[in-house]
Parts: sequence; structure tokens; C-alpha cells
Amino acid sequence: MRTDKVGGHVIAPAGNCFAASAFSEGPVILTKNGYGDMVVMSYEEYQSIQYEMGVTRELRAAELEAETTTERHAHEDVMAGIRDRLRAVRDV
Repeated sequence: MRTDKVGGHVIAPAGNCFAASAFSEGPVILTKNGYGDMVVMSYEEYQSIQYEMGVTRELRAAELEAETTTERHAHEDVMAGIRDRLRAVRDV
């Protein structure tokens, strides 16, 4: 099995994907004709990436709202709203 490491990622021909992923701690980039084609990663890593993307999206939305409105929220009000939501989820 021929694999290369580029930028901390394992690069492997598509036919070797499962063998390469078994020995890799991070994503494995599968190549087709020498070009990146697919990525194989653990489900935990996928979930982590999805979580980070969601947080980034929410932060961008908050920044845009802060730039386009003059409405501001008091810390106490924000924290009370968060506590209410957490209680609602816990009680379900």
C-alpha cells in the first residue's frame, strides 16, 4: 500500500482507503488519478468538525446582527434566557 503524508493528512489511492484509514489518526484523503477525490475520517472527527462549523456560523450571524442593529442585550437577560432553554431541554 502506497500512502504519502502531506500537511499532516494521509494521502492514499482510493483502492487502499480502509487500510490507510486504519493506520491514520486523522482524515485520509483518497486520490483518483493523483488528485484528491474523497476524505475518510472517523465519525467522532466528523462530529467535531460539524460542531465547529455550527459555532462559527452562529458567531458570524451574531457579528452581523451586532453590525447591522443598535439593539443590545443585557448580560443578565441573555444568561436568564440560556438557563430557561437549558431547563426546558433537561425537563423533556
